[in-house]
Amino acid sequence: MAPAVSITYGEMMIARRKPRSALFMRALAAGFLPAALLLALGAACGGDDIGNGAAGSSSAPTTASSQRFSAVVVTEDLTTGPNRFAVGVVDESNGHPLLNGSVSLRFSKLVSSNQGLPKFEDATKFIGFETFFNDPATGNKVTTGDTGVYVSNVEFDEVGDWAVEIAGSANGETIGPITLPVKVLPRDQVLNIGDPAPRTRQKIASDVADISEIDSMRPPDPFHAMTIADAVSSGRPTVLFFGTPAFCKTRTCAPVMETVMFPLYGMYGSRANFIHVEPYLLEELRKGTTCAVPAFNAEFARQGLGEGSGQCPKASEQELQAVGESWNLTSEPVVFVIDREGKIAGKFEGVIAPQEVGEVLSQLVG
Repeated sequence: MAPAVSITYGEMMIARRKPRSALFMRALAAGFLPAALLLALGAACGGDDIGNGAAGSSSAPTTASSQRFSAVVVTEDLTTGPNRFAVGVVDESNGHPLLNGSVSLRFSKLVSSNQGLPKFEDATKFIGFETFFNDPATGNKVTTGDTGVYVSNVEFDEVGDWAVEIAGSANGETIGPITLPVKVLPRDQVLNIGDPAPRTRQKIASDVADISEIDSMRPPDPFHAMTIADAVSSGRPTVLFFGTPAFCKTRTCAPVMETVMFPLYGMYGSRANFIHVEPYLLEELRKGTTCAVPAFNAEFARQGLGEGSGQCPKASEQELQAVGESWNLTSEPVVFVIDREGKIAGKFEGVIAPQEVGEVLSQLVG
């Protein structure tokens, strides 16, 4: 087995923003690209460490520091309505995530550039695991250290600019308060709880000569037997995982597969559908280039947007039509739970606990 390597919390969060060029265009079009992100886009490393299990990195998350500790808003896209909101706290003395602290959140809606209207506050729950990836050459597990986030289930009632104040304590030391900006988008811009699940026809095992074309796990996982379209119209709940266990830059995809997907499949596999979609073209990814598949993000695939040493092929209109509806995601890992009626009942990003997903799924299987 390859030796363990060290990866800081900041590097993990930066790596979730990819492909770089596509995210830049999306954020710029939305009109809220922060200056820190602009700087990070120019400074972030590329995907040249593909042989070490990495799929490339792109930009920096929203972050701020307060003496010993800094904080990071981890959640990718927030909308009005219910959201799983996650923050990370970094110990600046070593650059690593603070594990098992006590953290609370206070949210305000900004009414001017320097004034906020207090809205609500909530405690958080720490969720963490050991990060690792499945070595693409050997299939061996390569551990890369522990990480974790502080999670709260919140509900925003207005779109626009918000702020979150992060405070708490750890090992007798005070955390914050640290105030970070938060952008809340309209419901029609982001897939979230209550939305109809896109009816996607991604490639499955019967469509390929070798399962390694659509699965980076070694040995392959059993979650490639059914299209998303068939699953969400089957009348059974569905657990859908977007992630690349061998090449995930954040080293969080393989842990989600091992600690979330496999255990829940063992418990509910006879009563629910389980699907795994690799977000990127694996042939290109193994050569060092990150190229989105249409199921993950159709616009990235159509334009051939990606990152790495090679060129991404542009998906034809015929290929895009064959896939049908895209989930139009910009990061992984992401786990969705879909109910019997084909609506999204749960959405979980990044560091995920089996209890979170299992709580939603258990209410659906009956």
